[in-house]
Amino acid sequence: MQNKFKVFLSKSAFAIFCALYGFVAVSIIFNNVSFDFNIPVIMVAMGCFTAVAAVACVVLRRYEDFFIKHRYKFLAVVCVAIFAVQFVVSKQMAQTVLYDYEKVLNGAMIWATKGDVAEFDIYRQYLRHYPHQLGIFLIQQFIFKLSLAIGFNDLFIAACVAGQIMMCIMTVTSFMYLDENYSGHRALFYLLLTAMYFPVYFQSNVAYTDTYSIWGIPCILLFASRALKAEKATPRIIYSVLAGALTATAIQVKTTATIVVVALVIQAVVKGCGKKDMAVFAVMLAGLVAVNGMFGLWENTVIDEEDIKESTPVTHWIMMGLQGDGTYSAYDEWSITFAVPAEERVEKNLEVIKERLEKMGPDGYMQLLYRKTCRTFGSGDAELYYTYLYSENATPTNTVYEIVYHDGRFFPVFRIGAQAVYLLTIVLGVLGGALMLTKKDDSVSEFVPHISLIGFWIFMMLWESNHRQLINQWSLFFMVAAIGLYNIWQVLPGRKGNK
Repeated sequence: MQNKFKVFLSKSAFAIFCALYGFVAVSIIFNNVSFDFNIPVIMVAMGCFTAVAAVACVVLRRYEDFFIKHRYKFLAVVCVAIFAVQFVVSKQMAQTVLYDYEKVLNGAMIWATKGDVAEFDIYRQYLRHYPHQLGIFLIQQFIFKLSLAIGFNDLFIAACVAGQIMMCIMTVTSFMYLDENYSGHRALFYLLLTAMYFPVYFQSNVAYTDTYSIWGIPCILLFASRALKAEKATPRIIYSVLAGALTATAIQVKTTATIVVVALVIQAVVKGCGKKDMAVFAVMLAGLVAVNGMFGLWENTVIDEEDIKESTPVTHWIMMGLQGDGTYSAYDEWSITFAVPAEERVEKNLEVIKERLEKMGPDGYMQLLYRKTCRTFGSGDAELYYTYLYSENATPTNTVYEIVYHDGRFFPVFRIGAQAVYLLTIVLGVLGGALMLTKKDDSVSEFVPHISLIGFWIFMMLWESNHRQLINQWSLFFMVAAIGLYNIWQVLPGRKGNK
């Protein structure tokens, strides 16, 4: 009876995922109120990429033993390809960094090269208002100091290379997580989907929180899962401490990394959380608190604790998420939050939140959630049209610009291809999740990637809308799609058996 209840809870997680992301897929295909796509063309492109996936399934079926045996070699090939293309892109691009990206990047460069000088004051003021950016600022200035120490003085390229390495870490750790917790087949499908997704190759010039946090989720999953499965105490402790330390570091850059930790705890509870599991999470928490404390001391070298009182309260982003389609609002920032003294900001935000909810009513709030869903999940192009807007009146000057610049000849092809693969990952995840509802084996008890994406949707419905937030979640989208593709592959005729 107890085991049946666990299966029921596990399948409920898959059912919720399927319902939620099925709704997301239908919304952004047939009634996308935030982004304009040529749907017939997108459908044709999806068909082409589906054909590629189908061919891969046929090839894997025929040469299954070979691909499984050499799967880590294929991982190396994909990582080298991603790094090589990204490096070429970074050398070809010359963009103007803007807004938050500029404040963090240039501030870190000044701190690394000149230290605490008057020139840094404008960036210190920014960090006082937005102390959640201190994590990436400290990591970048450390990278810049390390780069200068080894004699490499092009700090922008150093920032780009660091981001490229983090992208490869995401690929490696996601692959290893699937290989160790699901199967080599799913790990190979993950590589296929990653390799097909165009934006993976063109993020190299985005040395910002989205790319600098991309490694966090799969690293946490990999080391936490190893800790939970370890039989001996020593590796269990080592992996637990590493998982906690990595969690603390990841959330310094992007707080959404915490969602996957909550998902791990939920899965452990559903499976039947024993004393060993509780000990793992306790050690993880200890590692998280210790490293987070170290970051706090490090941050105090840049701004004082008193400066934090000037920071933007969490309630500001919740309030801002209740207007329009939930995107950034300069009015909300400067005419509401920063229009009152620091000690009154939370109260002012709560007052506006209450007013907006009362004005919308239940129906209006449901409509807002729909708009926010489309604005956050409606496009899979990683907002490159914004990122590479290097000049107001610029025209593409080389092939890379022609691909990624919004006025480039090949940008429509890039955008359609990216959207097609992105939609395909969601559809594969939903179909695969539906097939999980038919299973009766232990595989239904592994659902961390799926409920993590449920948690991400909930978070984004509370927060500021922005589809760049999807970059941080790429590993999860590719994971659920790979799991889904494998489930589909299993039911195809001609399988030799489950491996």
